[in-house]
Amino acid sequence: MRAACLVAVAGCAITHVQLPPYVRQPTSALAVVPYPPPPARAERVPRSPNPKARWIDGEWTWHAHRWLWERGRWELPPPNAKYSPWVLVRGTDGTLYQAGGVWRDDATGAPIVEPVALGVADVSEAAVVDVNGDTFPAGRTLDARDVDEGY
Repeated sequence: MRAACLVAVAGCAITHVQLPPYVRQPTSALAVVPYPPPPARAERVPRSPNPKARWIDGEWTWHAHRWLWERGRWELPPPNAKYSPWVLVRGTDGTLYQAGGVWRDDATGAPIVEPVALGVADVSEAAVVDVNGDTFPAGRTLDARDVDEGY
């Protein structure tokens, strides 16, 4: 029995996800949102298509007066850039602010053009469950074509 367990464990491949170098979001990137997003969506990370690619986690994005899920993706880091992951913060007066994830020039901190995704996550369409066990509709997943169609 013990040998069978060891063979099963030895046969499993554990893939290390390479993350980009991070930098904080500047206060100027924060925008007011009326309510918080649902809990995070479950994603399956595909194999890295390139050893230099870095994984960008999926995130909720405020778009056209609603939250949409942007899939996680593999990207090649732009030269001299760091990634500012999305944030959601509440001000001392209770106002909710959000900033979407973006690559920034390492020298100036200015946002730069998003690289082309080399691979994207598979996203569960099942309802999202929060820490209390309450379920929420999963909502739409944002794809590049959605942005072109004005969603």
